[in-house]
Amino acid sequence: MINKPNSQSSPDLELLLIEETINQLEVGHSGYIRNLVINFLIALKSKPFIILTGPPESAKEKLVEDFNNILIGKDTHQYQTMIGHPWWAAKSINVIENIRFQSRFNTFKLELLLEEAVLFHNKNRIFIATMTKISRGELLEYFTETAFQLRHGQIMRLPGSHFFEPIPFPTNLSIIGTLDSSDFSWVDSDLLPQTTILPCLFISNSSSRNLKATMNQTSFQKVLLQSSIRSPQQAFKKILKVTNTLSQALLPFLQITQILRKELSRYAGNFLTEGMIYLANSWSQTGNGLFSKDPRENLQFALDLAIIQSLFLPCTDKISQSKNLQDNLHKILGNKFPNAAAYLHQLNPL
Repeated sequence: MINKPNSQSSPDLELLLIEETINQLEVGHSGYIRNLVINFLIALKSKPFIILTGPPESAKEKLVEDFNNILIGKDTHQYQTMIGHPWWAAKSINVIENIRFQSRFNTFKLELLLEEAVLFHNKNRIFIATMTKISRGELLEYFTETAFQLRHGQIMRLPGSHFFEPIPFPTNLSIIGTLDSSDFSWVDSDLLPQTTILPCLFISNSSSRNLKATMNQTSFQKVLLQSSIRSPQQAFKKILKVTNTLSQALLPFLQITQILRKELSRYAGNFLTEGMIYLANSWSQTGNGLFSKDPRENLQFALDLAIIQSLFLPCTDKISQSKNLQDNLHKILGNKFPNAAAYLHQLNPL
């Protein structure tokens, strides 16, 4: 049995945030865009880092900008956008020096956001740093190496900067990067436990409309922080609360987890707990499903995408090299998980 959310007179701010973002993107209500926006919201709740991938024309930056303008506004005190990699420097005389300058500038901005995010009076505010069009260099330095430090919940350094003592990484700070690539060969075991990878297809890159906020942005941020679940214990508790059972509904996820654990040894993350964290965050704080008002449908949608995020992405190389493994995975997916099945097909069509 799946519990239904309590009826309420006040609007669900997470659902409102989703609708506002879709409207701001000016792309109608296509299923793909809706799922992408919801996936982005879940990613923000689940892990401190997000990498959006896809071709340059996918307008990943527009999605991030529109979402953050609704959530935070244009206040540079809380939201900073910076050039990830100075691609223009390739045509300059001092290429290396220009790259170093950009890196120092980015680190300086991150340090400012970090200092603000840890302050007690900012505990209910969200801080976001976005690095656009990063290269593999920034991916390694700002994301993979920082994610490695976060195994202990704190950081000691950023590129070009070393702190006197470890600093607890605030849960109200997110770092987002956009990468013009559809190749996942760079995914590794240090990056994934702290990072959600979101592949993006084409998004219309039309100019954004003037934002007319329908709700206080401070309320958006406070609710999102309260709704965010990042610990396995909280995740399992939330899933039990909204489903009343785990075994039957999660059977396909558990079966795929078992298969991949046997096949994969290099990924250090915990498949099950990461999947549960994703699923838990696919419900709002008030108990509404983010994908569907129907609790059972919401669970099905969330499982479909959780299989991709938590199971397939870490194992992309292994899956793409084994026809037998793909066959076994397709048998489990059947026709109940179309997004996960489509992801398998595009890895290496059988």
